[in-house]
Amino acid sequence: CAHANEEPLPMLDEAGQPTESLIEALLYPGEHSGQQFVYTSEGEEAQFCLDASLSAKDPFAQVYPERIAWPAVGGVQIEVDSLDLKLIPQRDNVTDATLDAGFAIRWYLTVKGQDFSNRPVFRLRAVAAEVFSTETAEVLFHWQKPAAPRICTNTPKDGFPHCDLTGISIESQSIAISPTGDLVAVATTGLKPGIDVYNISSTPVRIWQALFAETSGGALDVTFSADGNYIAALLGNGAIHRFDAISGGRHLMIPSSGLTATVVPPGDVVAVGGKAGELVLWRLSDGTIEWKIEPRNSRGDVDRVAVSGDGRTVATLEFTDTQTIVRVWPVKTHSRGYQFDLPGTGYEELALNKDGTILFLTHDDQGLVTLEARQNAHTKPLGQDAVQCRSALFFDAGAPGPGCSIAGGILQLTADGKTRRLLKIHSDADRWYMAESPVGTTVAVGAGHLLIWR
Repeated sequence: CAHANEEPLPMLDEAGQPTESLIEALLYPGEHSGQQFVYTSEGEEAQFCLDASLSAKDPFAQVYPERIAWPAVGGVQIEVDSLDLKLIPQRDNVTDATLDAGFAIRWYLTVKGQDFSNRPVFRLRAVAAEVFSTETAEVLFHWQKPAAPRICTNTPKDGFPHCDLTGISIESQSIAISPTGDLVAVATTGLKPGIDVYNISSTPVRIWQALFAETSGGALDVTFSADGNYIAALLGNGAIHRFDAISGGRHLMIPSSGLTATVVPPGDVVAVGGKAGELVLWRLSDGTIEWKIEPRNSRGDVDRVAVSGDGRTVATLEFTDTQTIVRVWPVKTHSRGYQFDLPGTGYEELALNKDGTILFLTHDDQGLVTLEARQNAHTKPLGQDAVQCRSALFFDAGAPGPGCSIAGGILQLTADGKTRRLLKIHSDADRWYMAESPVGTTVAVGAGHLLIWR
């Protein structure tokens, strides 16, 4: 992988076309996340990109990389994000006359990833810029992206996270961590829906990003494959997008029509619930169907899908006007399942334990309740501590009990519903999405924060 201290590489060749190094970084941004590329604007282009008035009462100078007509790569346009690129004079006596004598702008850029929001584009960001004299080559102004604040500590207060990365989208909907615990993927909806992938092996840093159109419904879920090689993003319109986890390349889109989805352990298949009770299991390797339960007019839409930790059982949550319907199937045998008709519609989240024998459901009034995965079973309160669990719910395959988000933290429970551990958060927000790696790293996203417990 490239690092930030490597020498910047030319962005374009002598013919004005993207260099091979840039093309490689655009196709596999995660493998070149620290590499900088340099580009120089001269003449009319430089004048168009610089707004400056040094003789005004409040002098200012600012540059705009989005005003440049960047080239395309294989028909896919390059775009650079608009940022607040206010410049600092290199010396005190830089005047409008100094600029009138001739200047150029040197840009330093890094690759962000792919953007499918409107038309496909490759997206970059500016990390530094210099305005220099074309007569003397002297640097007149400079701008550099501010250093990130300190976000990690080796000795956090009892129960609080080791790392707290701010600036995360408040529209985050899901989080996943790689089997080795060094990569984290966050799915978001809202105005800029997509997935962001971070390397958290030391101080968390985003290594690549993929954005989707607002009309896609946003990224509702994200997961890693069993071997950690792939990341799958599950969109609100049912489509599944698969990427190379490290590089962000090798994109594959599976045109599904589902409403909600989750991965089937060990991670090579995605279960997608749709309208009228439809359930489809898609293979991530090639986008073909593993198994499908056809929709029926008598069924409600699937609101949640849950899969057991061993990948052998799948359950769905549906609603009618007066009741909640939970259906359960054995995945591997593709045999007929069974269902529970629960009174009322106060249920929100659904999870299964490791071997698929126990269902967990959050309820608006009762908190976390359990339901044995057998015919004619009834819901039971999990325990007094579990009454707090009314929001986001998860069950890690290696954990003794479920976990849920509560105001001020994440509550991890034992199998009988007693508090095993409370991960504390400096926030009153009560909805956090969380994941835990086999090596013990726990991550959570919510309220604009990415939190890490090592």
